[in-house]
Amino acid sequence: MSAFSHHDFPWKDQAPKIVSRQYSGQKPWVAKYGVIMAFFLIGMAFLTRYKITIILGLLLLFSLVTKRYAAVTPRGLEFFTDMIFRTNHRLIPWSDLDAITYEKIPGQADQNIFYFTRGDVTKRVTFPSAERKKILDLAREYQPDIRIYDGKDYRQKLSQKLKKKKR
Repeated sequence: MSAFSHHDFPWKDQAPKIVSRQYSGQKPWVAKYGVIMAFFLIGMAFLTRYKITIILGLLLLFSLVTKRYAAVTPRGLEFFTDMIFRTNHRLIPWSDLDAITYEKIPGQADQNIFYFTRGDVTKRVTFPSAERKKILDLAREYQPDIRIYDGKDYRQKLSQKLKKKKR
């Protein structure tokens, strides 16, 4: 079974790389009740005439066991989704990225949120705080024109502008 569910990361030959597992941000009890709900829906398919609930239950179960990863590599920002029976890999090259904004996650000093902006689209990714300098150095190395913002400083400047405007 482990060979069935094990997939190699597409960035395994890239160096340097910063990899982080992406969590949905849900509370731990939500996943437990999601599994209960999935099995309830599957059971309802057998006990009632509404057979479509088996599809809903399986989709919910697959969404709960899906693992998402993000990596910053010399190629750019990479996303890898492992859905046990299928994988998905997306790459945003450094040349397409316009800006990076970072800030600490409130209540979690060991995690930072990074917003990678490409045109009108922004991707939110979390990485350990210890990796922040490495990520920003890698970004400057492969995309010298990239704009880097500190979210905390930006919010303070914005709130000062708004206070001045109200007066």
